[in-house]
Amino acid sequence: MASSFLNESPANKFWNQGNVIKYSIAWSIISILIYAVFSGPMSGADRPTWYRFLTAYGLQITPVIISGFLCLRNGLSKTMVNDKKPWMIMGIALLCFSIGNFFFSSWELIWHLSSTGCLGDPFFVAFYMLLLFAMAMVMWQRKIVPNAWQFLIIGVIAAYTIGLANIILEPVAISPSTTAVTEAAKEEPVKEAAPVVEVPAWVQSVDQAIKPYGKNLNVFYVWCDVCLFCLSLAILFYSWGSRLARSWQVTAQGVFFIYVADAWYAYAGNRIADYQAGFTLEVCWILGILQFGVAAAIEFEQSLDLRAAMRDAAMERARTAEAEAALHS
Repeated sequence: MASSFLNESPANKFWNQGNVIKYSIAWSIISILIYAVFSGPMSGADRPTWYRFLTAYGLQITPVIISGFLCLRNGLSKTMVNDKKPWMIMGIALLCFSIGNFFFSSWELIWHLSSTGCLGDPFFVAFYMLLLFAMAMVMWQRKIVPNAWQFLIIGVIAAYTIGLANIILEPVAISPSTTAVTEAAKEEPVKEAAPVVEVPAWVQSVDQAIKPYGKNLNVFYVWCDVCLFCLSLAILFYSWGSRLARSWQVTAQGVFFIYVADAWYAYAGNRIADYQAGFTLEVCWILGILQFGVAAAIEFEQSLDLRAAMRDAAMERARTAEAEAALHS
C-alpha cells in the first residue's frame, strides 16, 4: 500500500494533481453540507451524537492523514526539483495534527471532558512549530526578502488579522441574556441523564495538567495562524508568475481557513458557556487541511513535468552534440 502511494510513476493516476483536486472538492462539498444541515445551534447542546463522531473521526481526521502522506510523498520523492525537507516537515506536522485531533475529539466524545486543554494540545503545538519551521526554511533556502510594496501588503493584511484576532480573543463575561436562558432551561422537565463514563486515571492526570493552559493555547494557535499566513504570502509573492506559485497560493488559502476555524474556536471558548465542538465554522479546519494536500499534489506533478522537460532538454543537447561530432568527423 505504501509503495503504491509513494509510487513516482506518472502511471499512478489515483493520486495525481487532477484527481486530488476532484477528491478535495467532493470532500469539501460533503463536509459543508453535513456541517450546515446538522450542526445545530452555536452552543452545541442539540448536536446529534452520530454527527459529532462522524465529523470528528471521519470528516476531519481522514483528510489530515491523506494530506500528510501527500506531503511525505514529496519529501521522499527523488523527482522533486526544489528542496524536499520542507515537505517532509509539513507531512510530519500534519500527522501530528491528526493525532492531536484524535485526542481532542476523544476528550469530549469518549470521556465527556472539555476539549479546551487536552492531550491533543501538545500535538497541535508541534504541528504549528513544525509548519512555521518548514515555511521559514523555504524562505531561508530561497533567500526571500519581500520588497517595499510586498511588505506593505503583508503588513496591512497582518494588521487586519491581528486586529480581528484581538476582538475575537477578548474575554467576555456571560451576558444576562445567556443567564436568563439558563434559568429558563432549569424550569424545563429534566432530561434523562447521560450515562456516567469512567475516566481513566491517566486521562484525569493529563487533563488536570493541561487544562489551566487551554484558553492560552487557543490564543497561541491564532497568533501562529497569523504568522503562517504572513510567511505563506511572502513565499507566494516571491514565486508569483512562476510555475511553483500555484502550490503556495493554495497553501496560503489553507492557512487562512485554519485561521478562521481557530479564531472561531477561541471565540466560542471565551463567549459561549459549555461550548461543544462541531459548529458550522469548524468545517474550515477540513477546508484548510485539504488545501495542503492539493498543494503537495500540485508541487509533485509540476516537479515531474519539470524533471521530464530537463531530461528531454538534456537528450536534445546530446543528440545535437552527436550530430555536430558526426559532421566534423
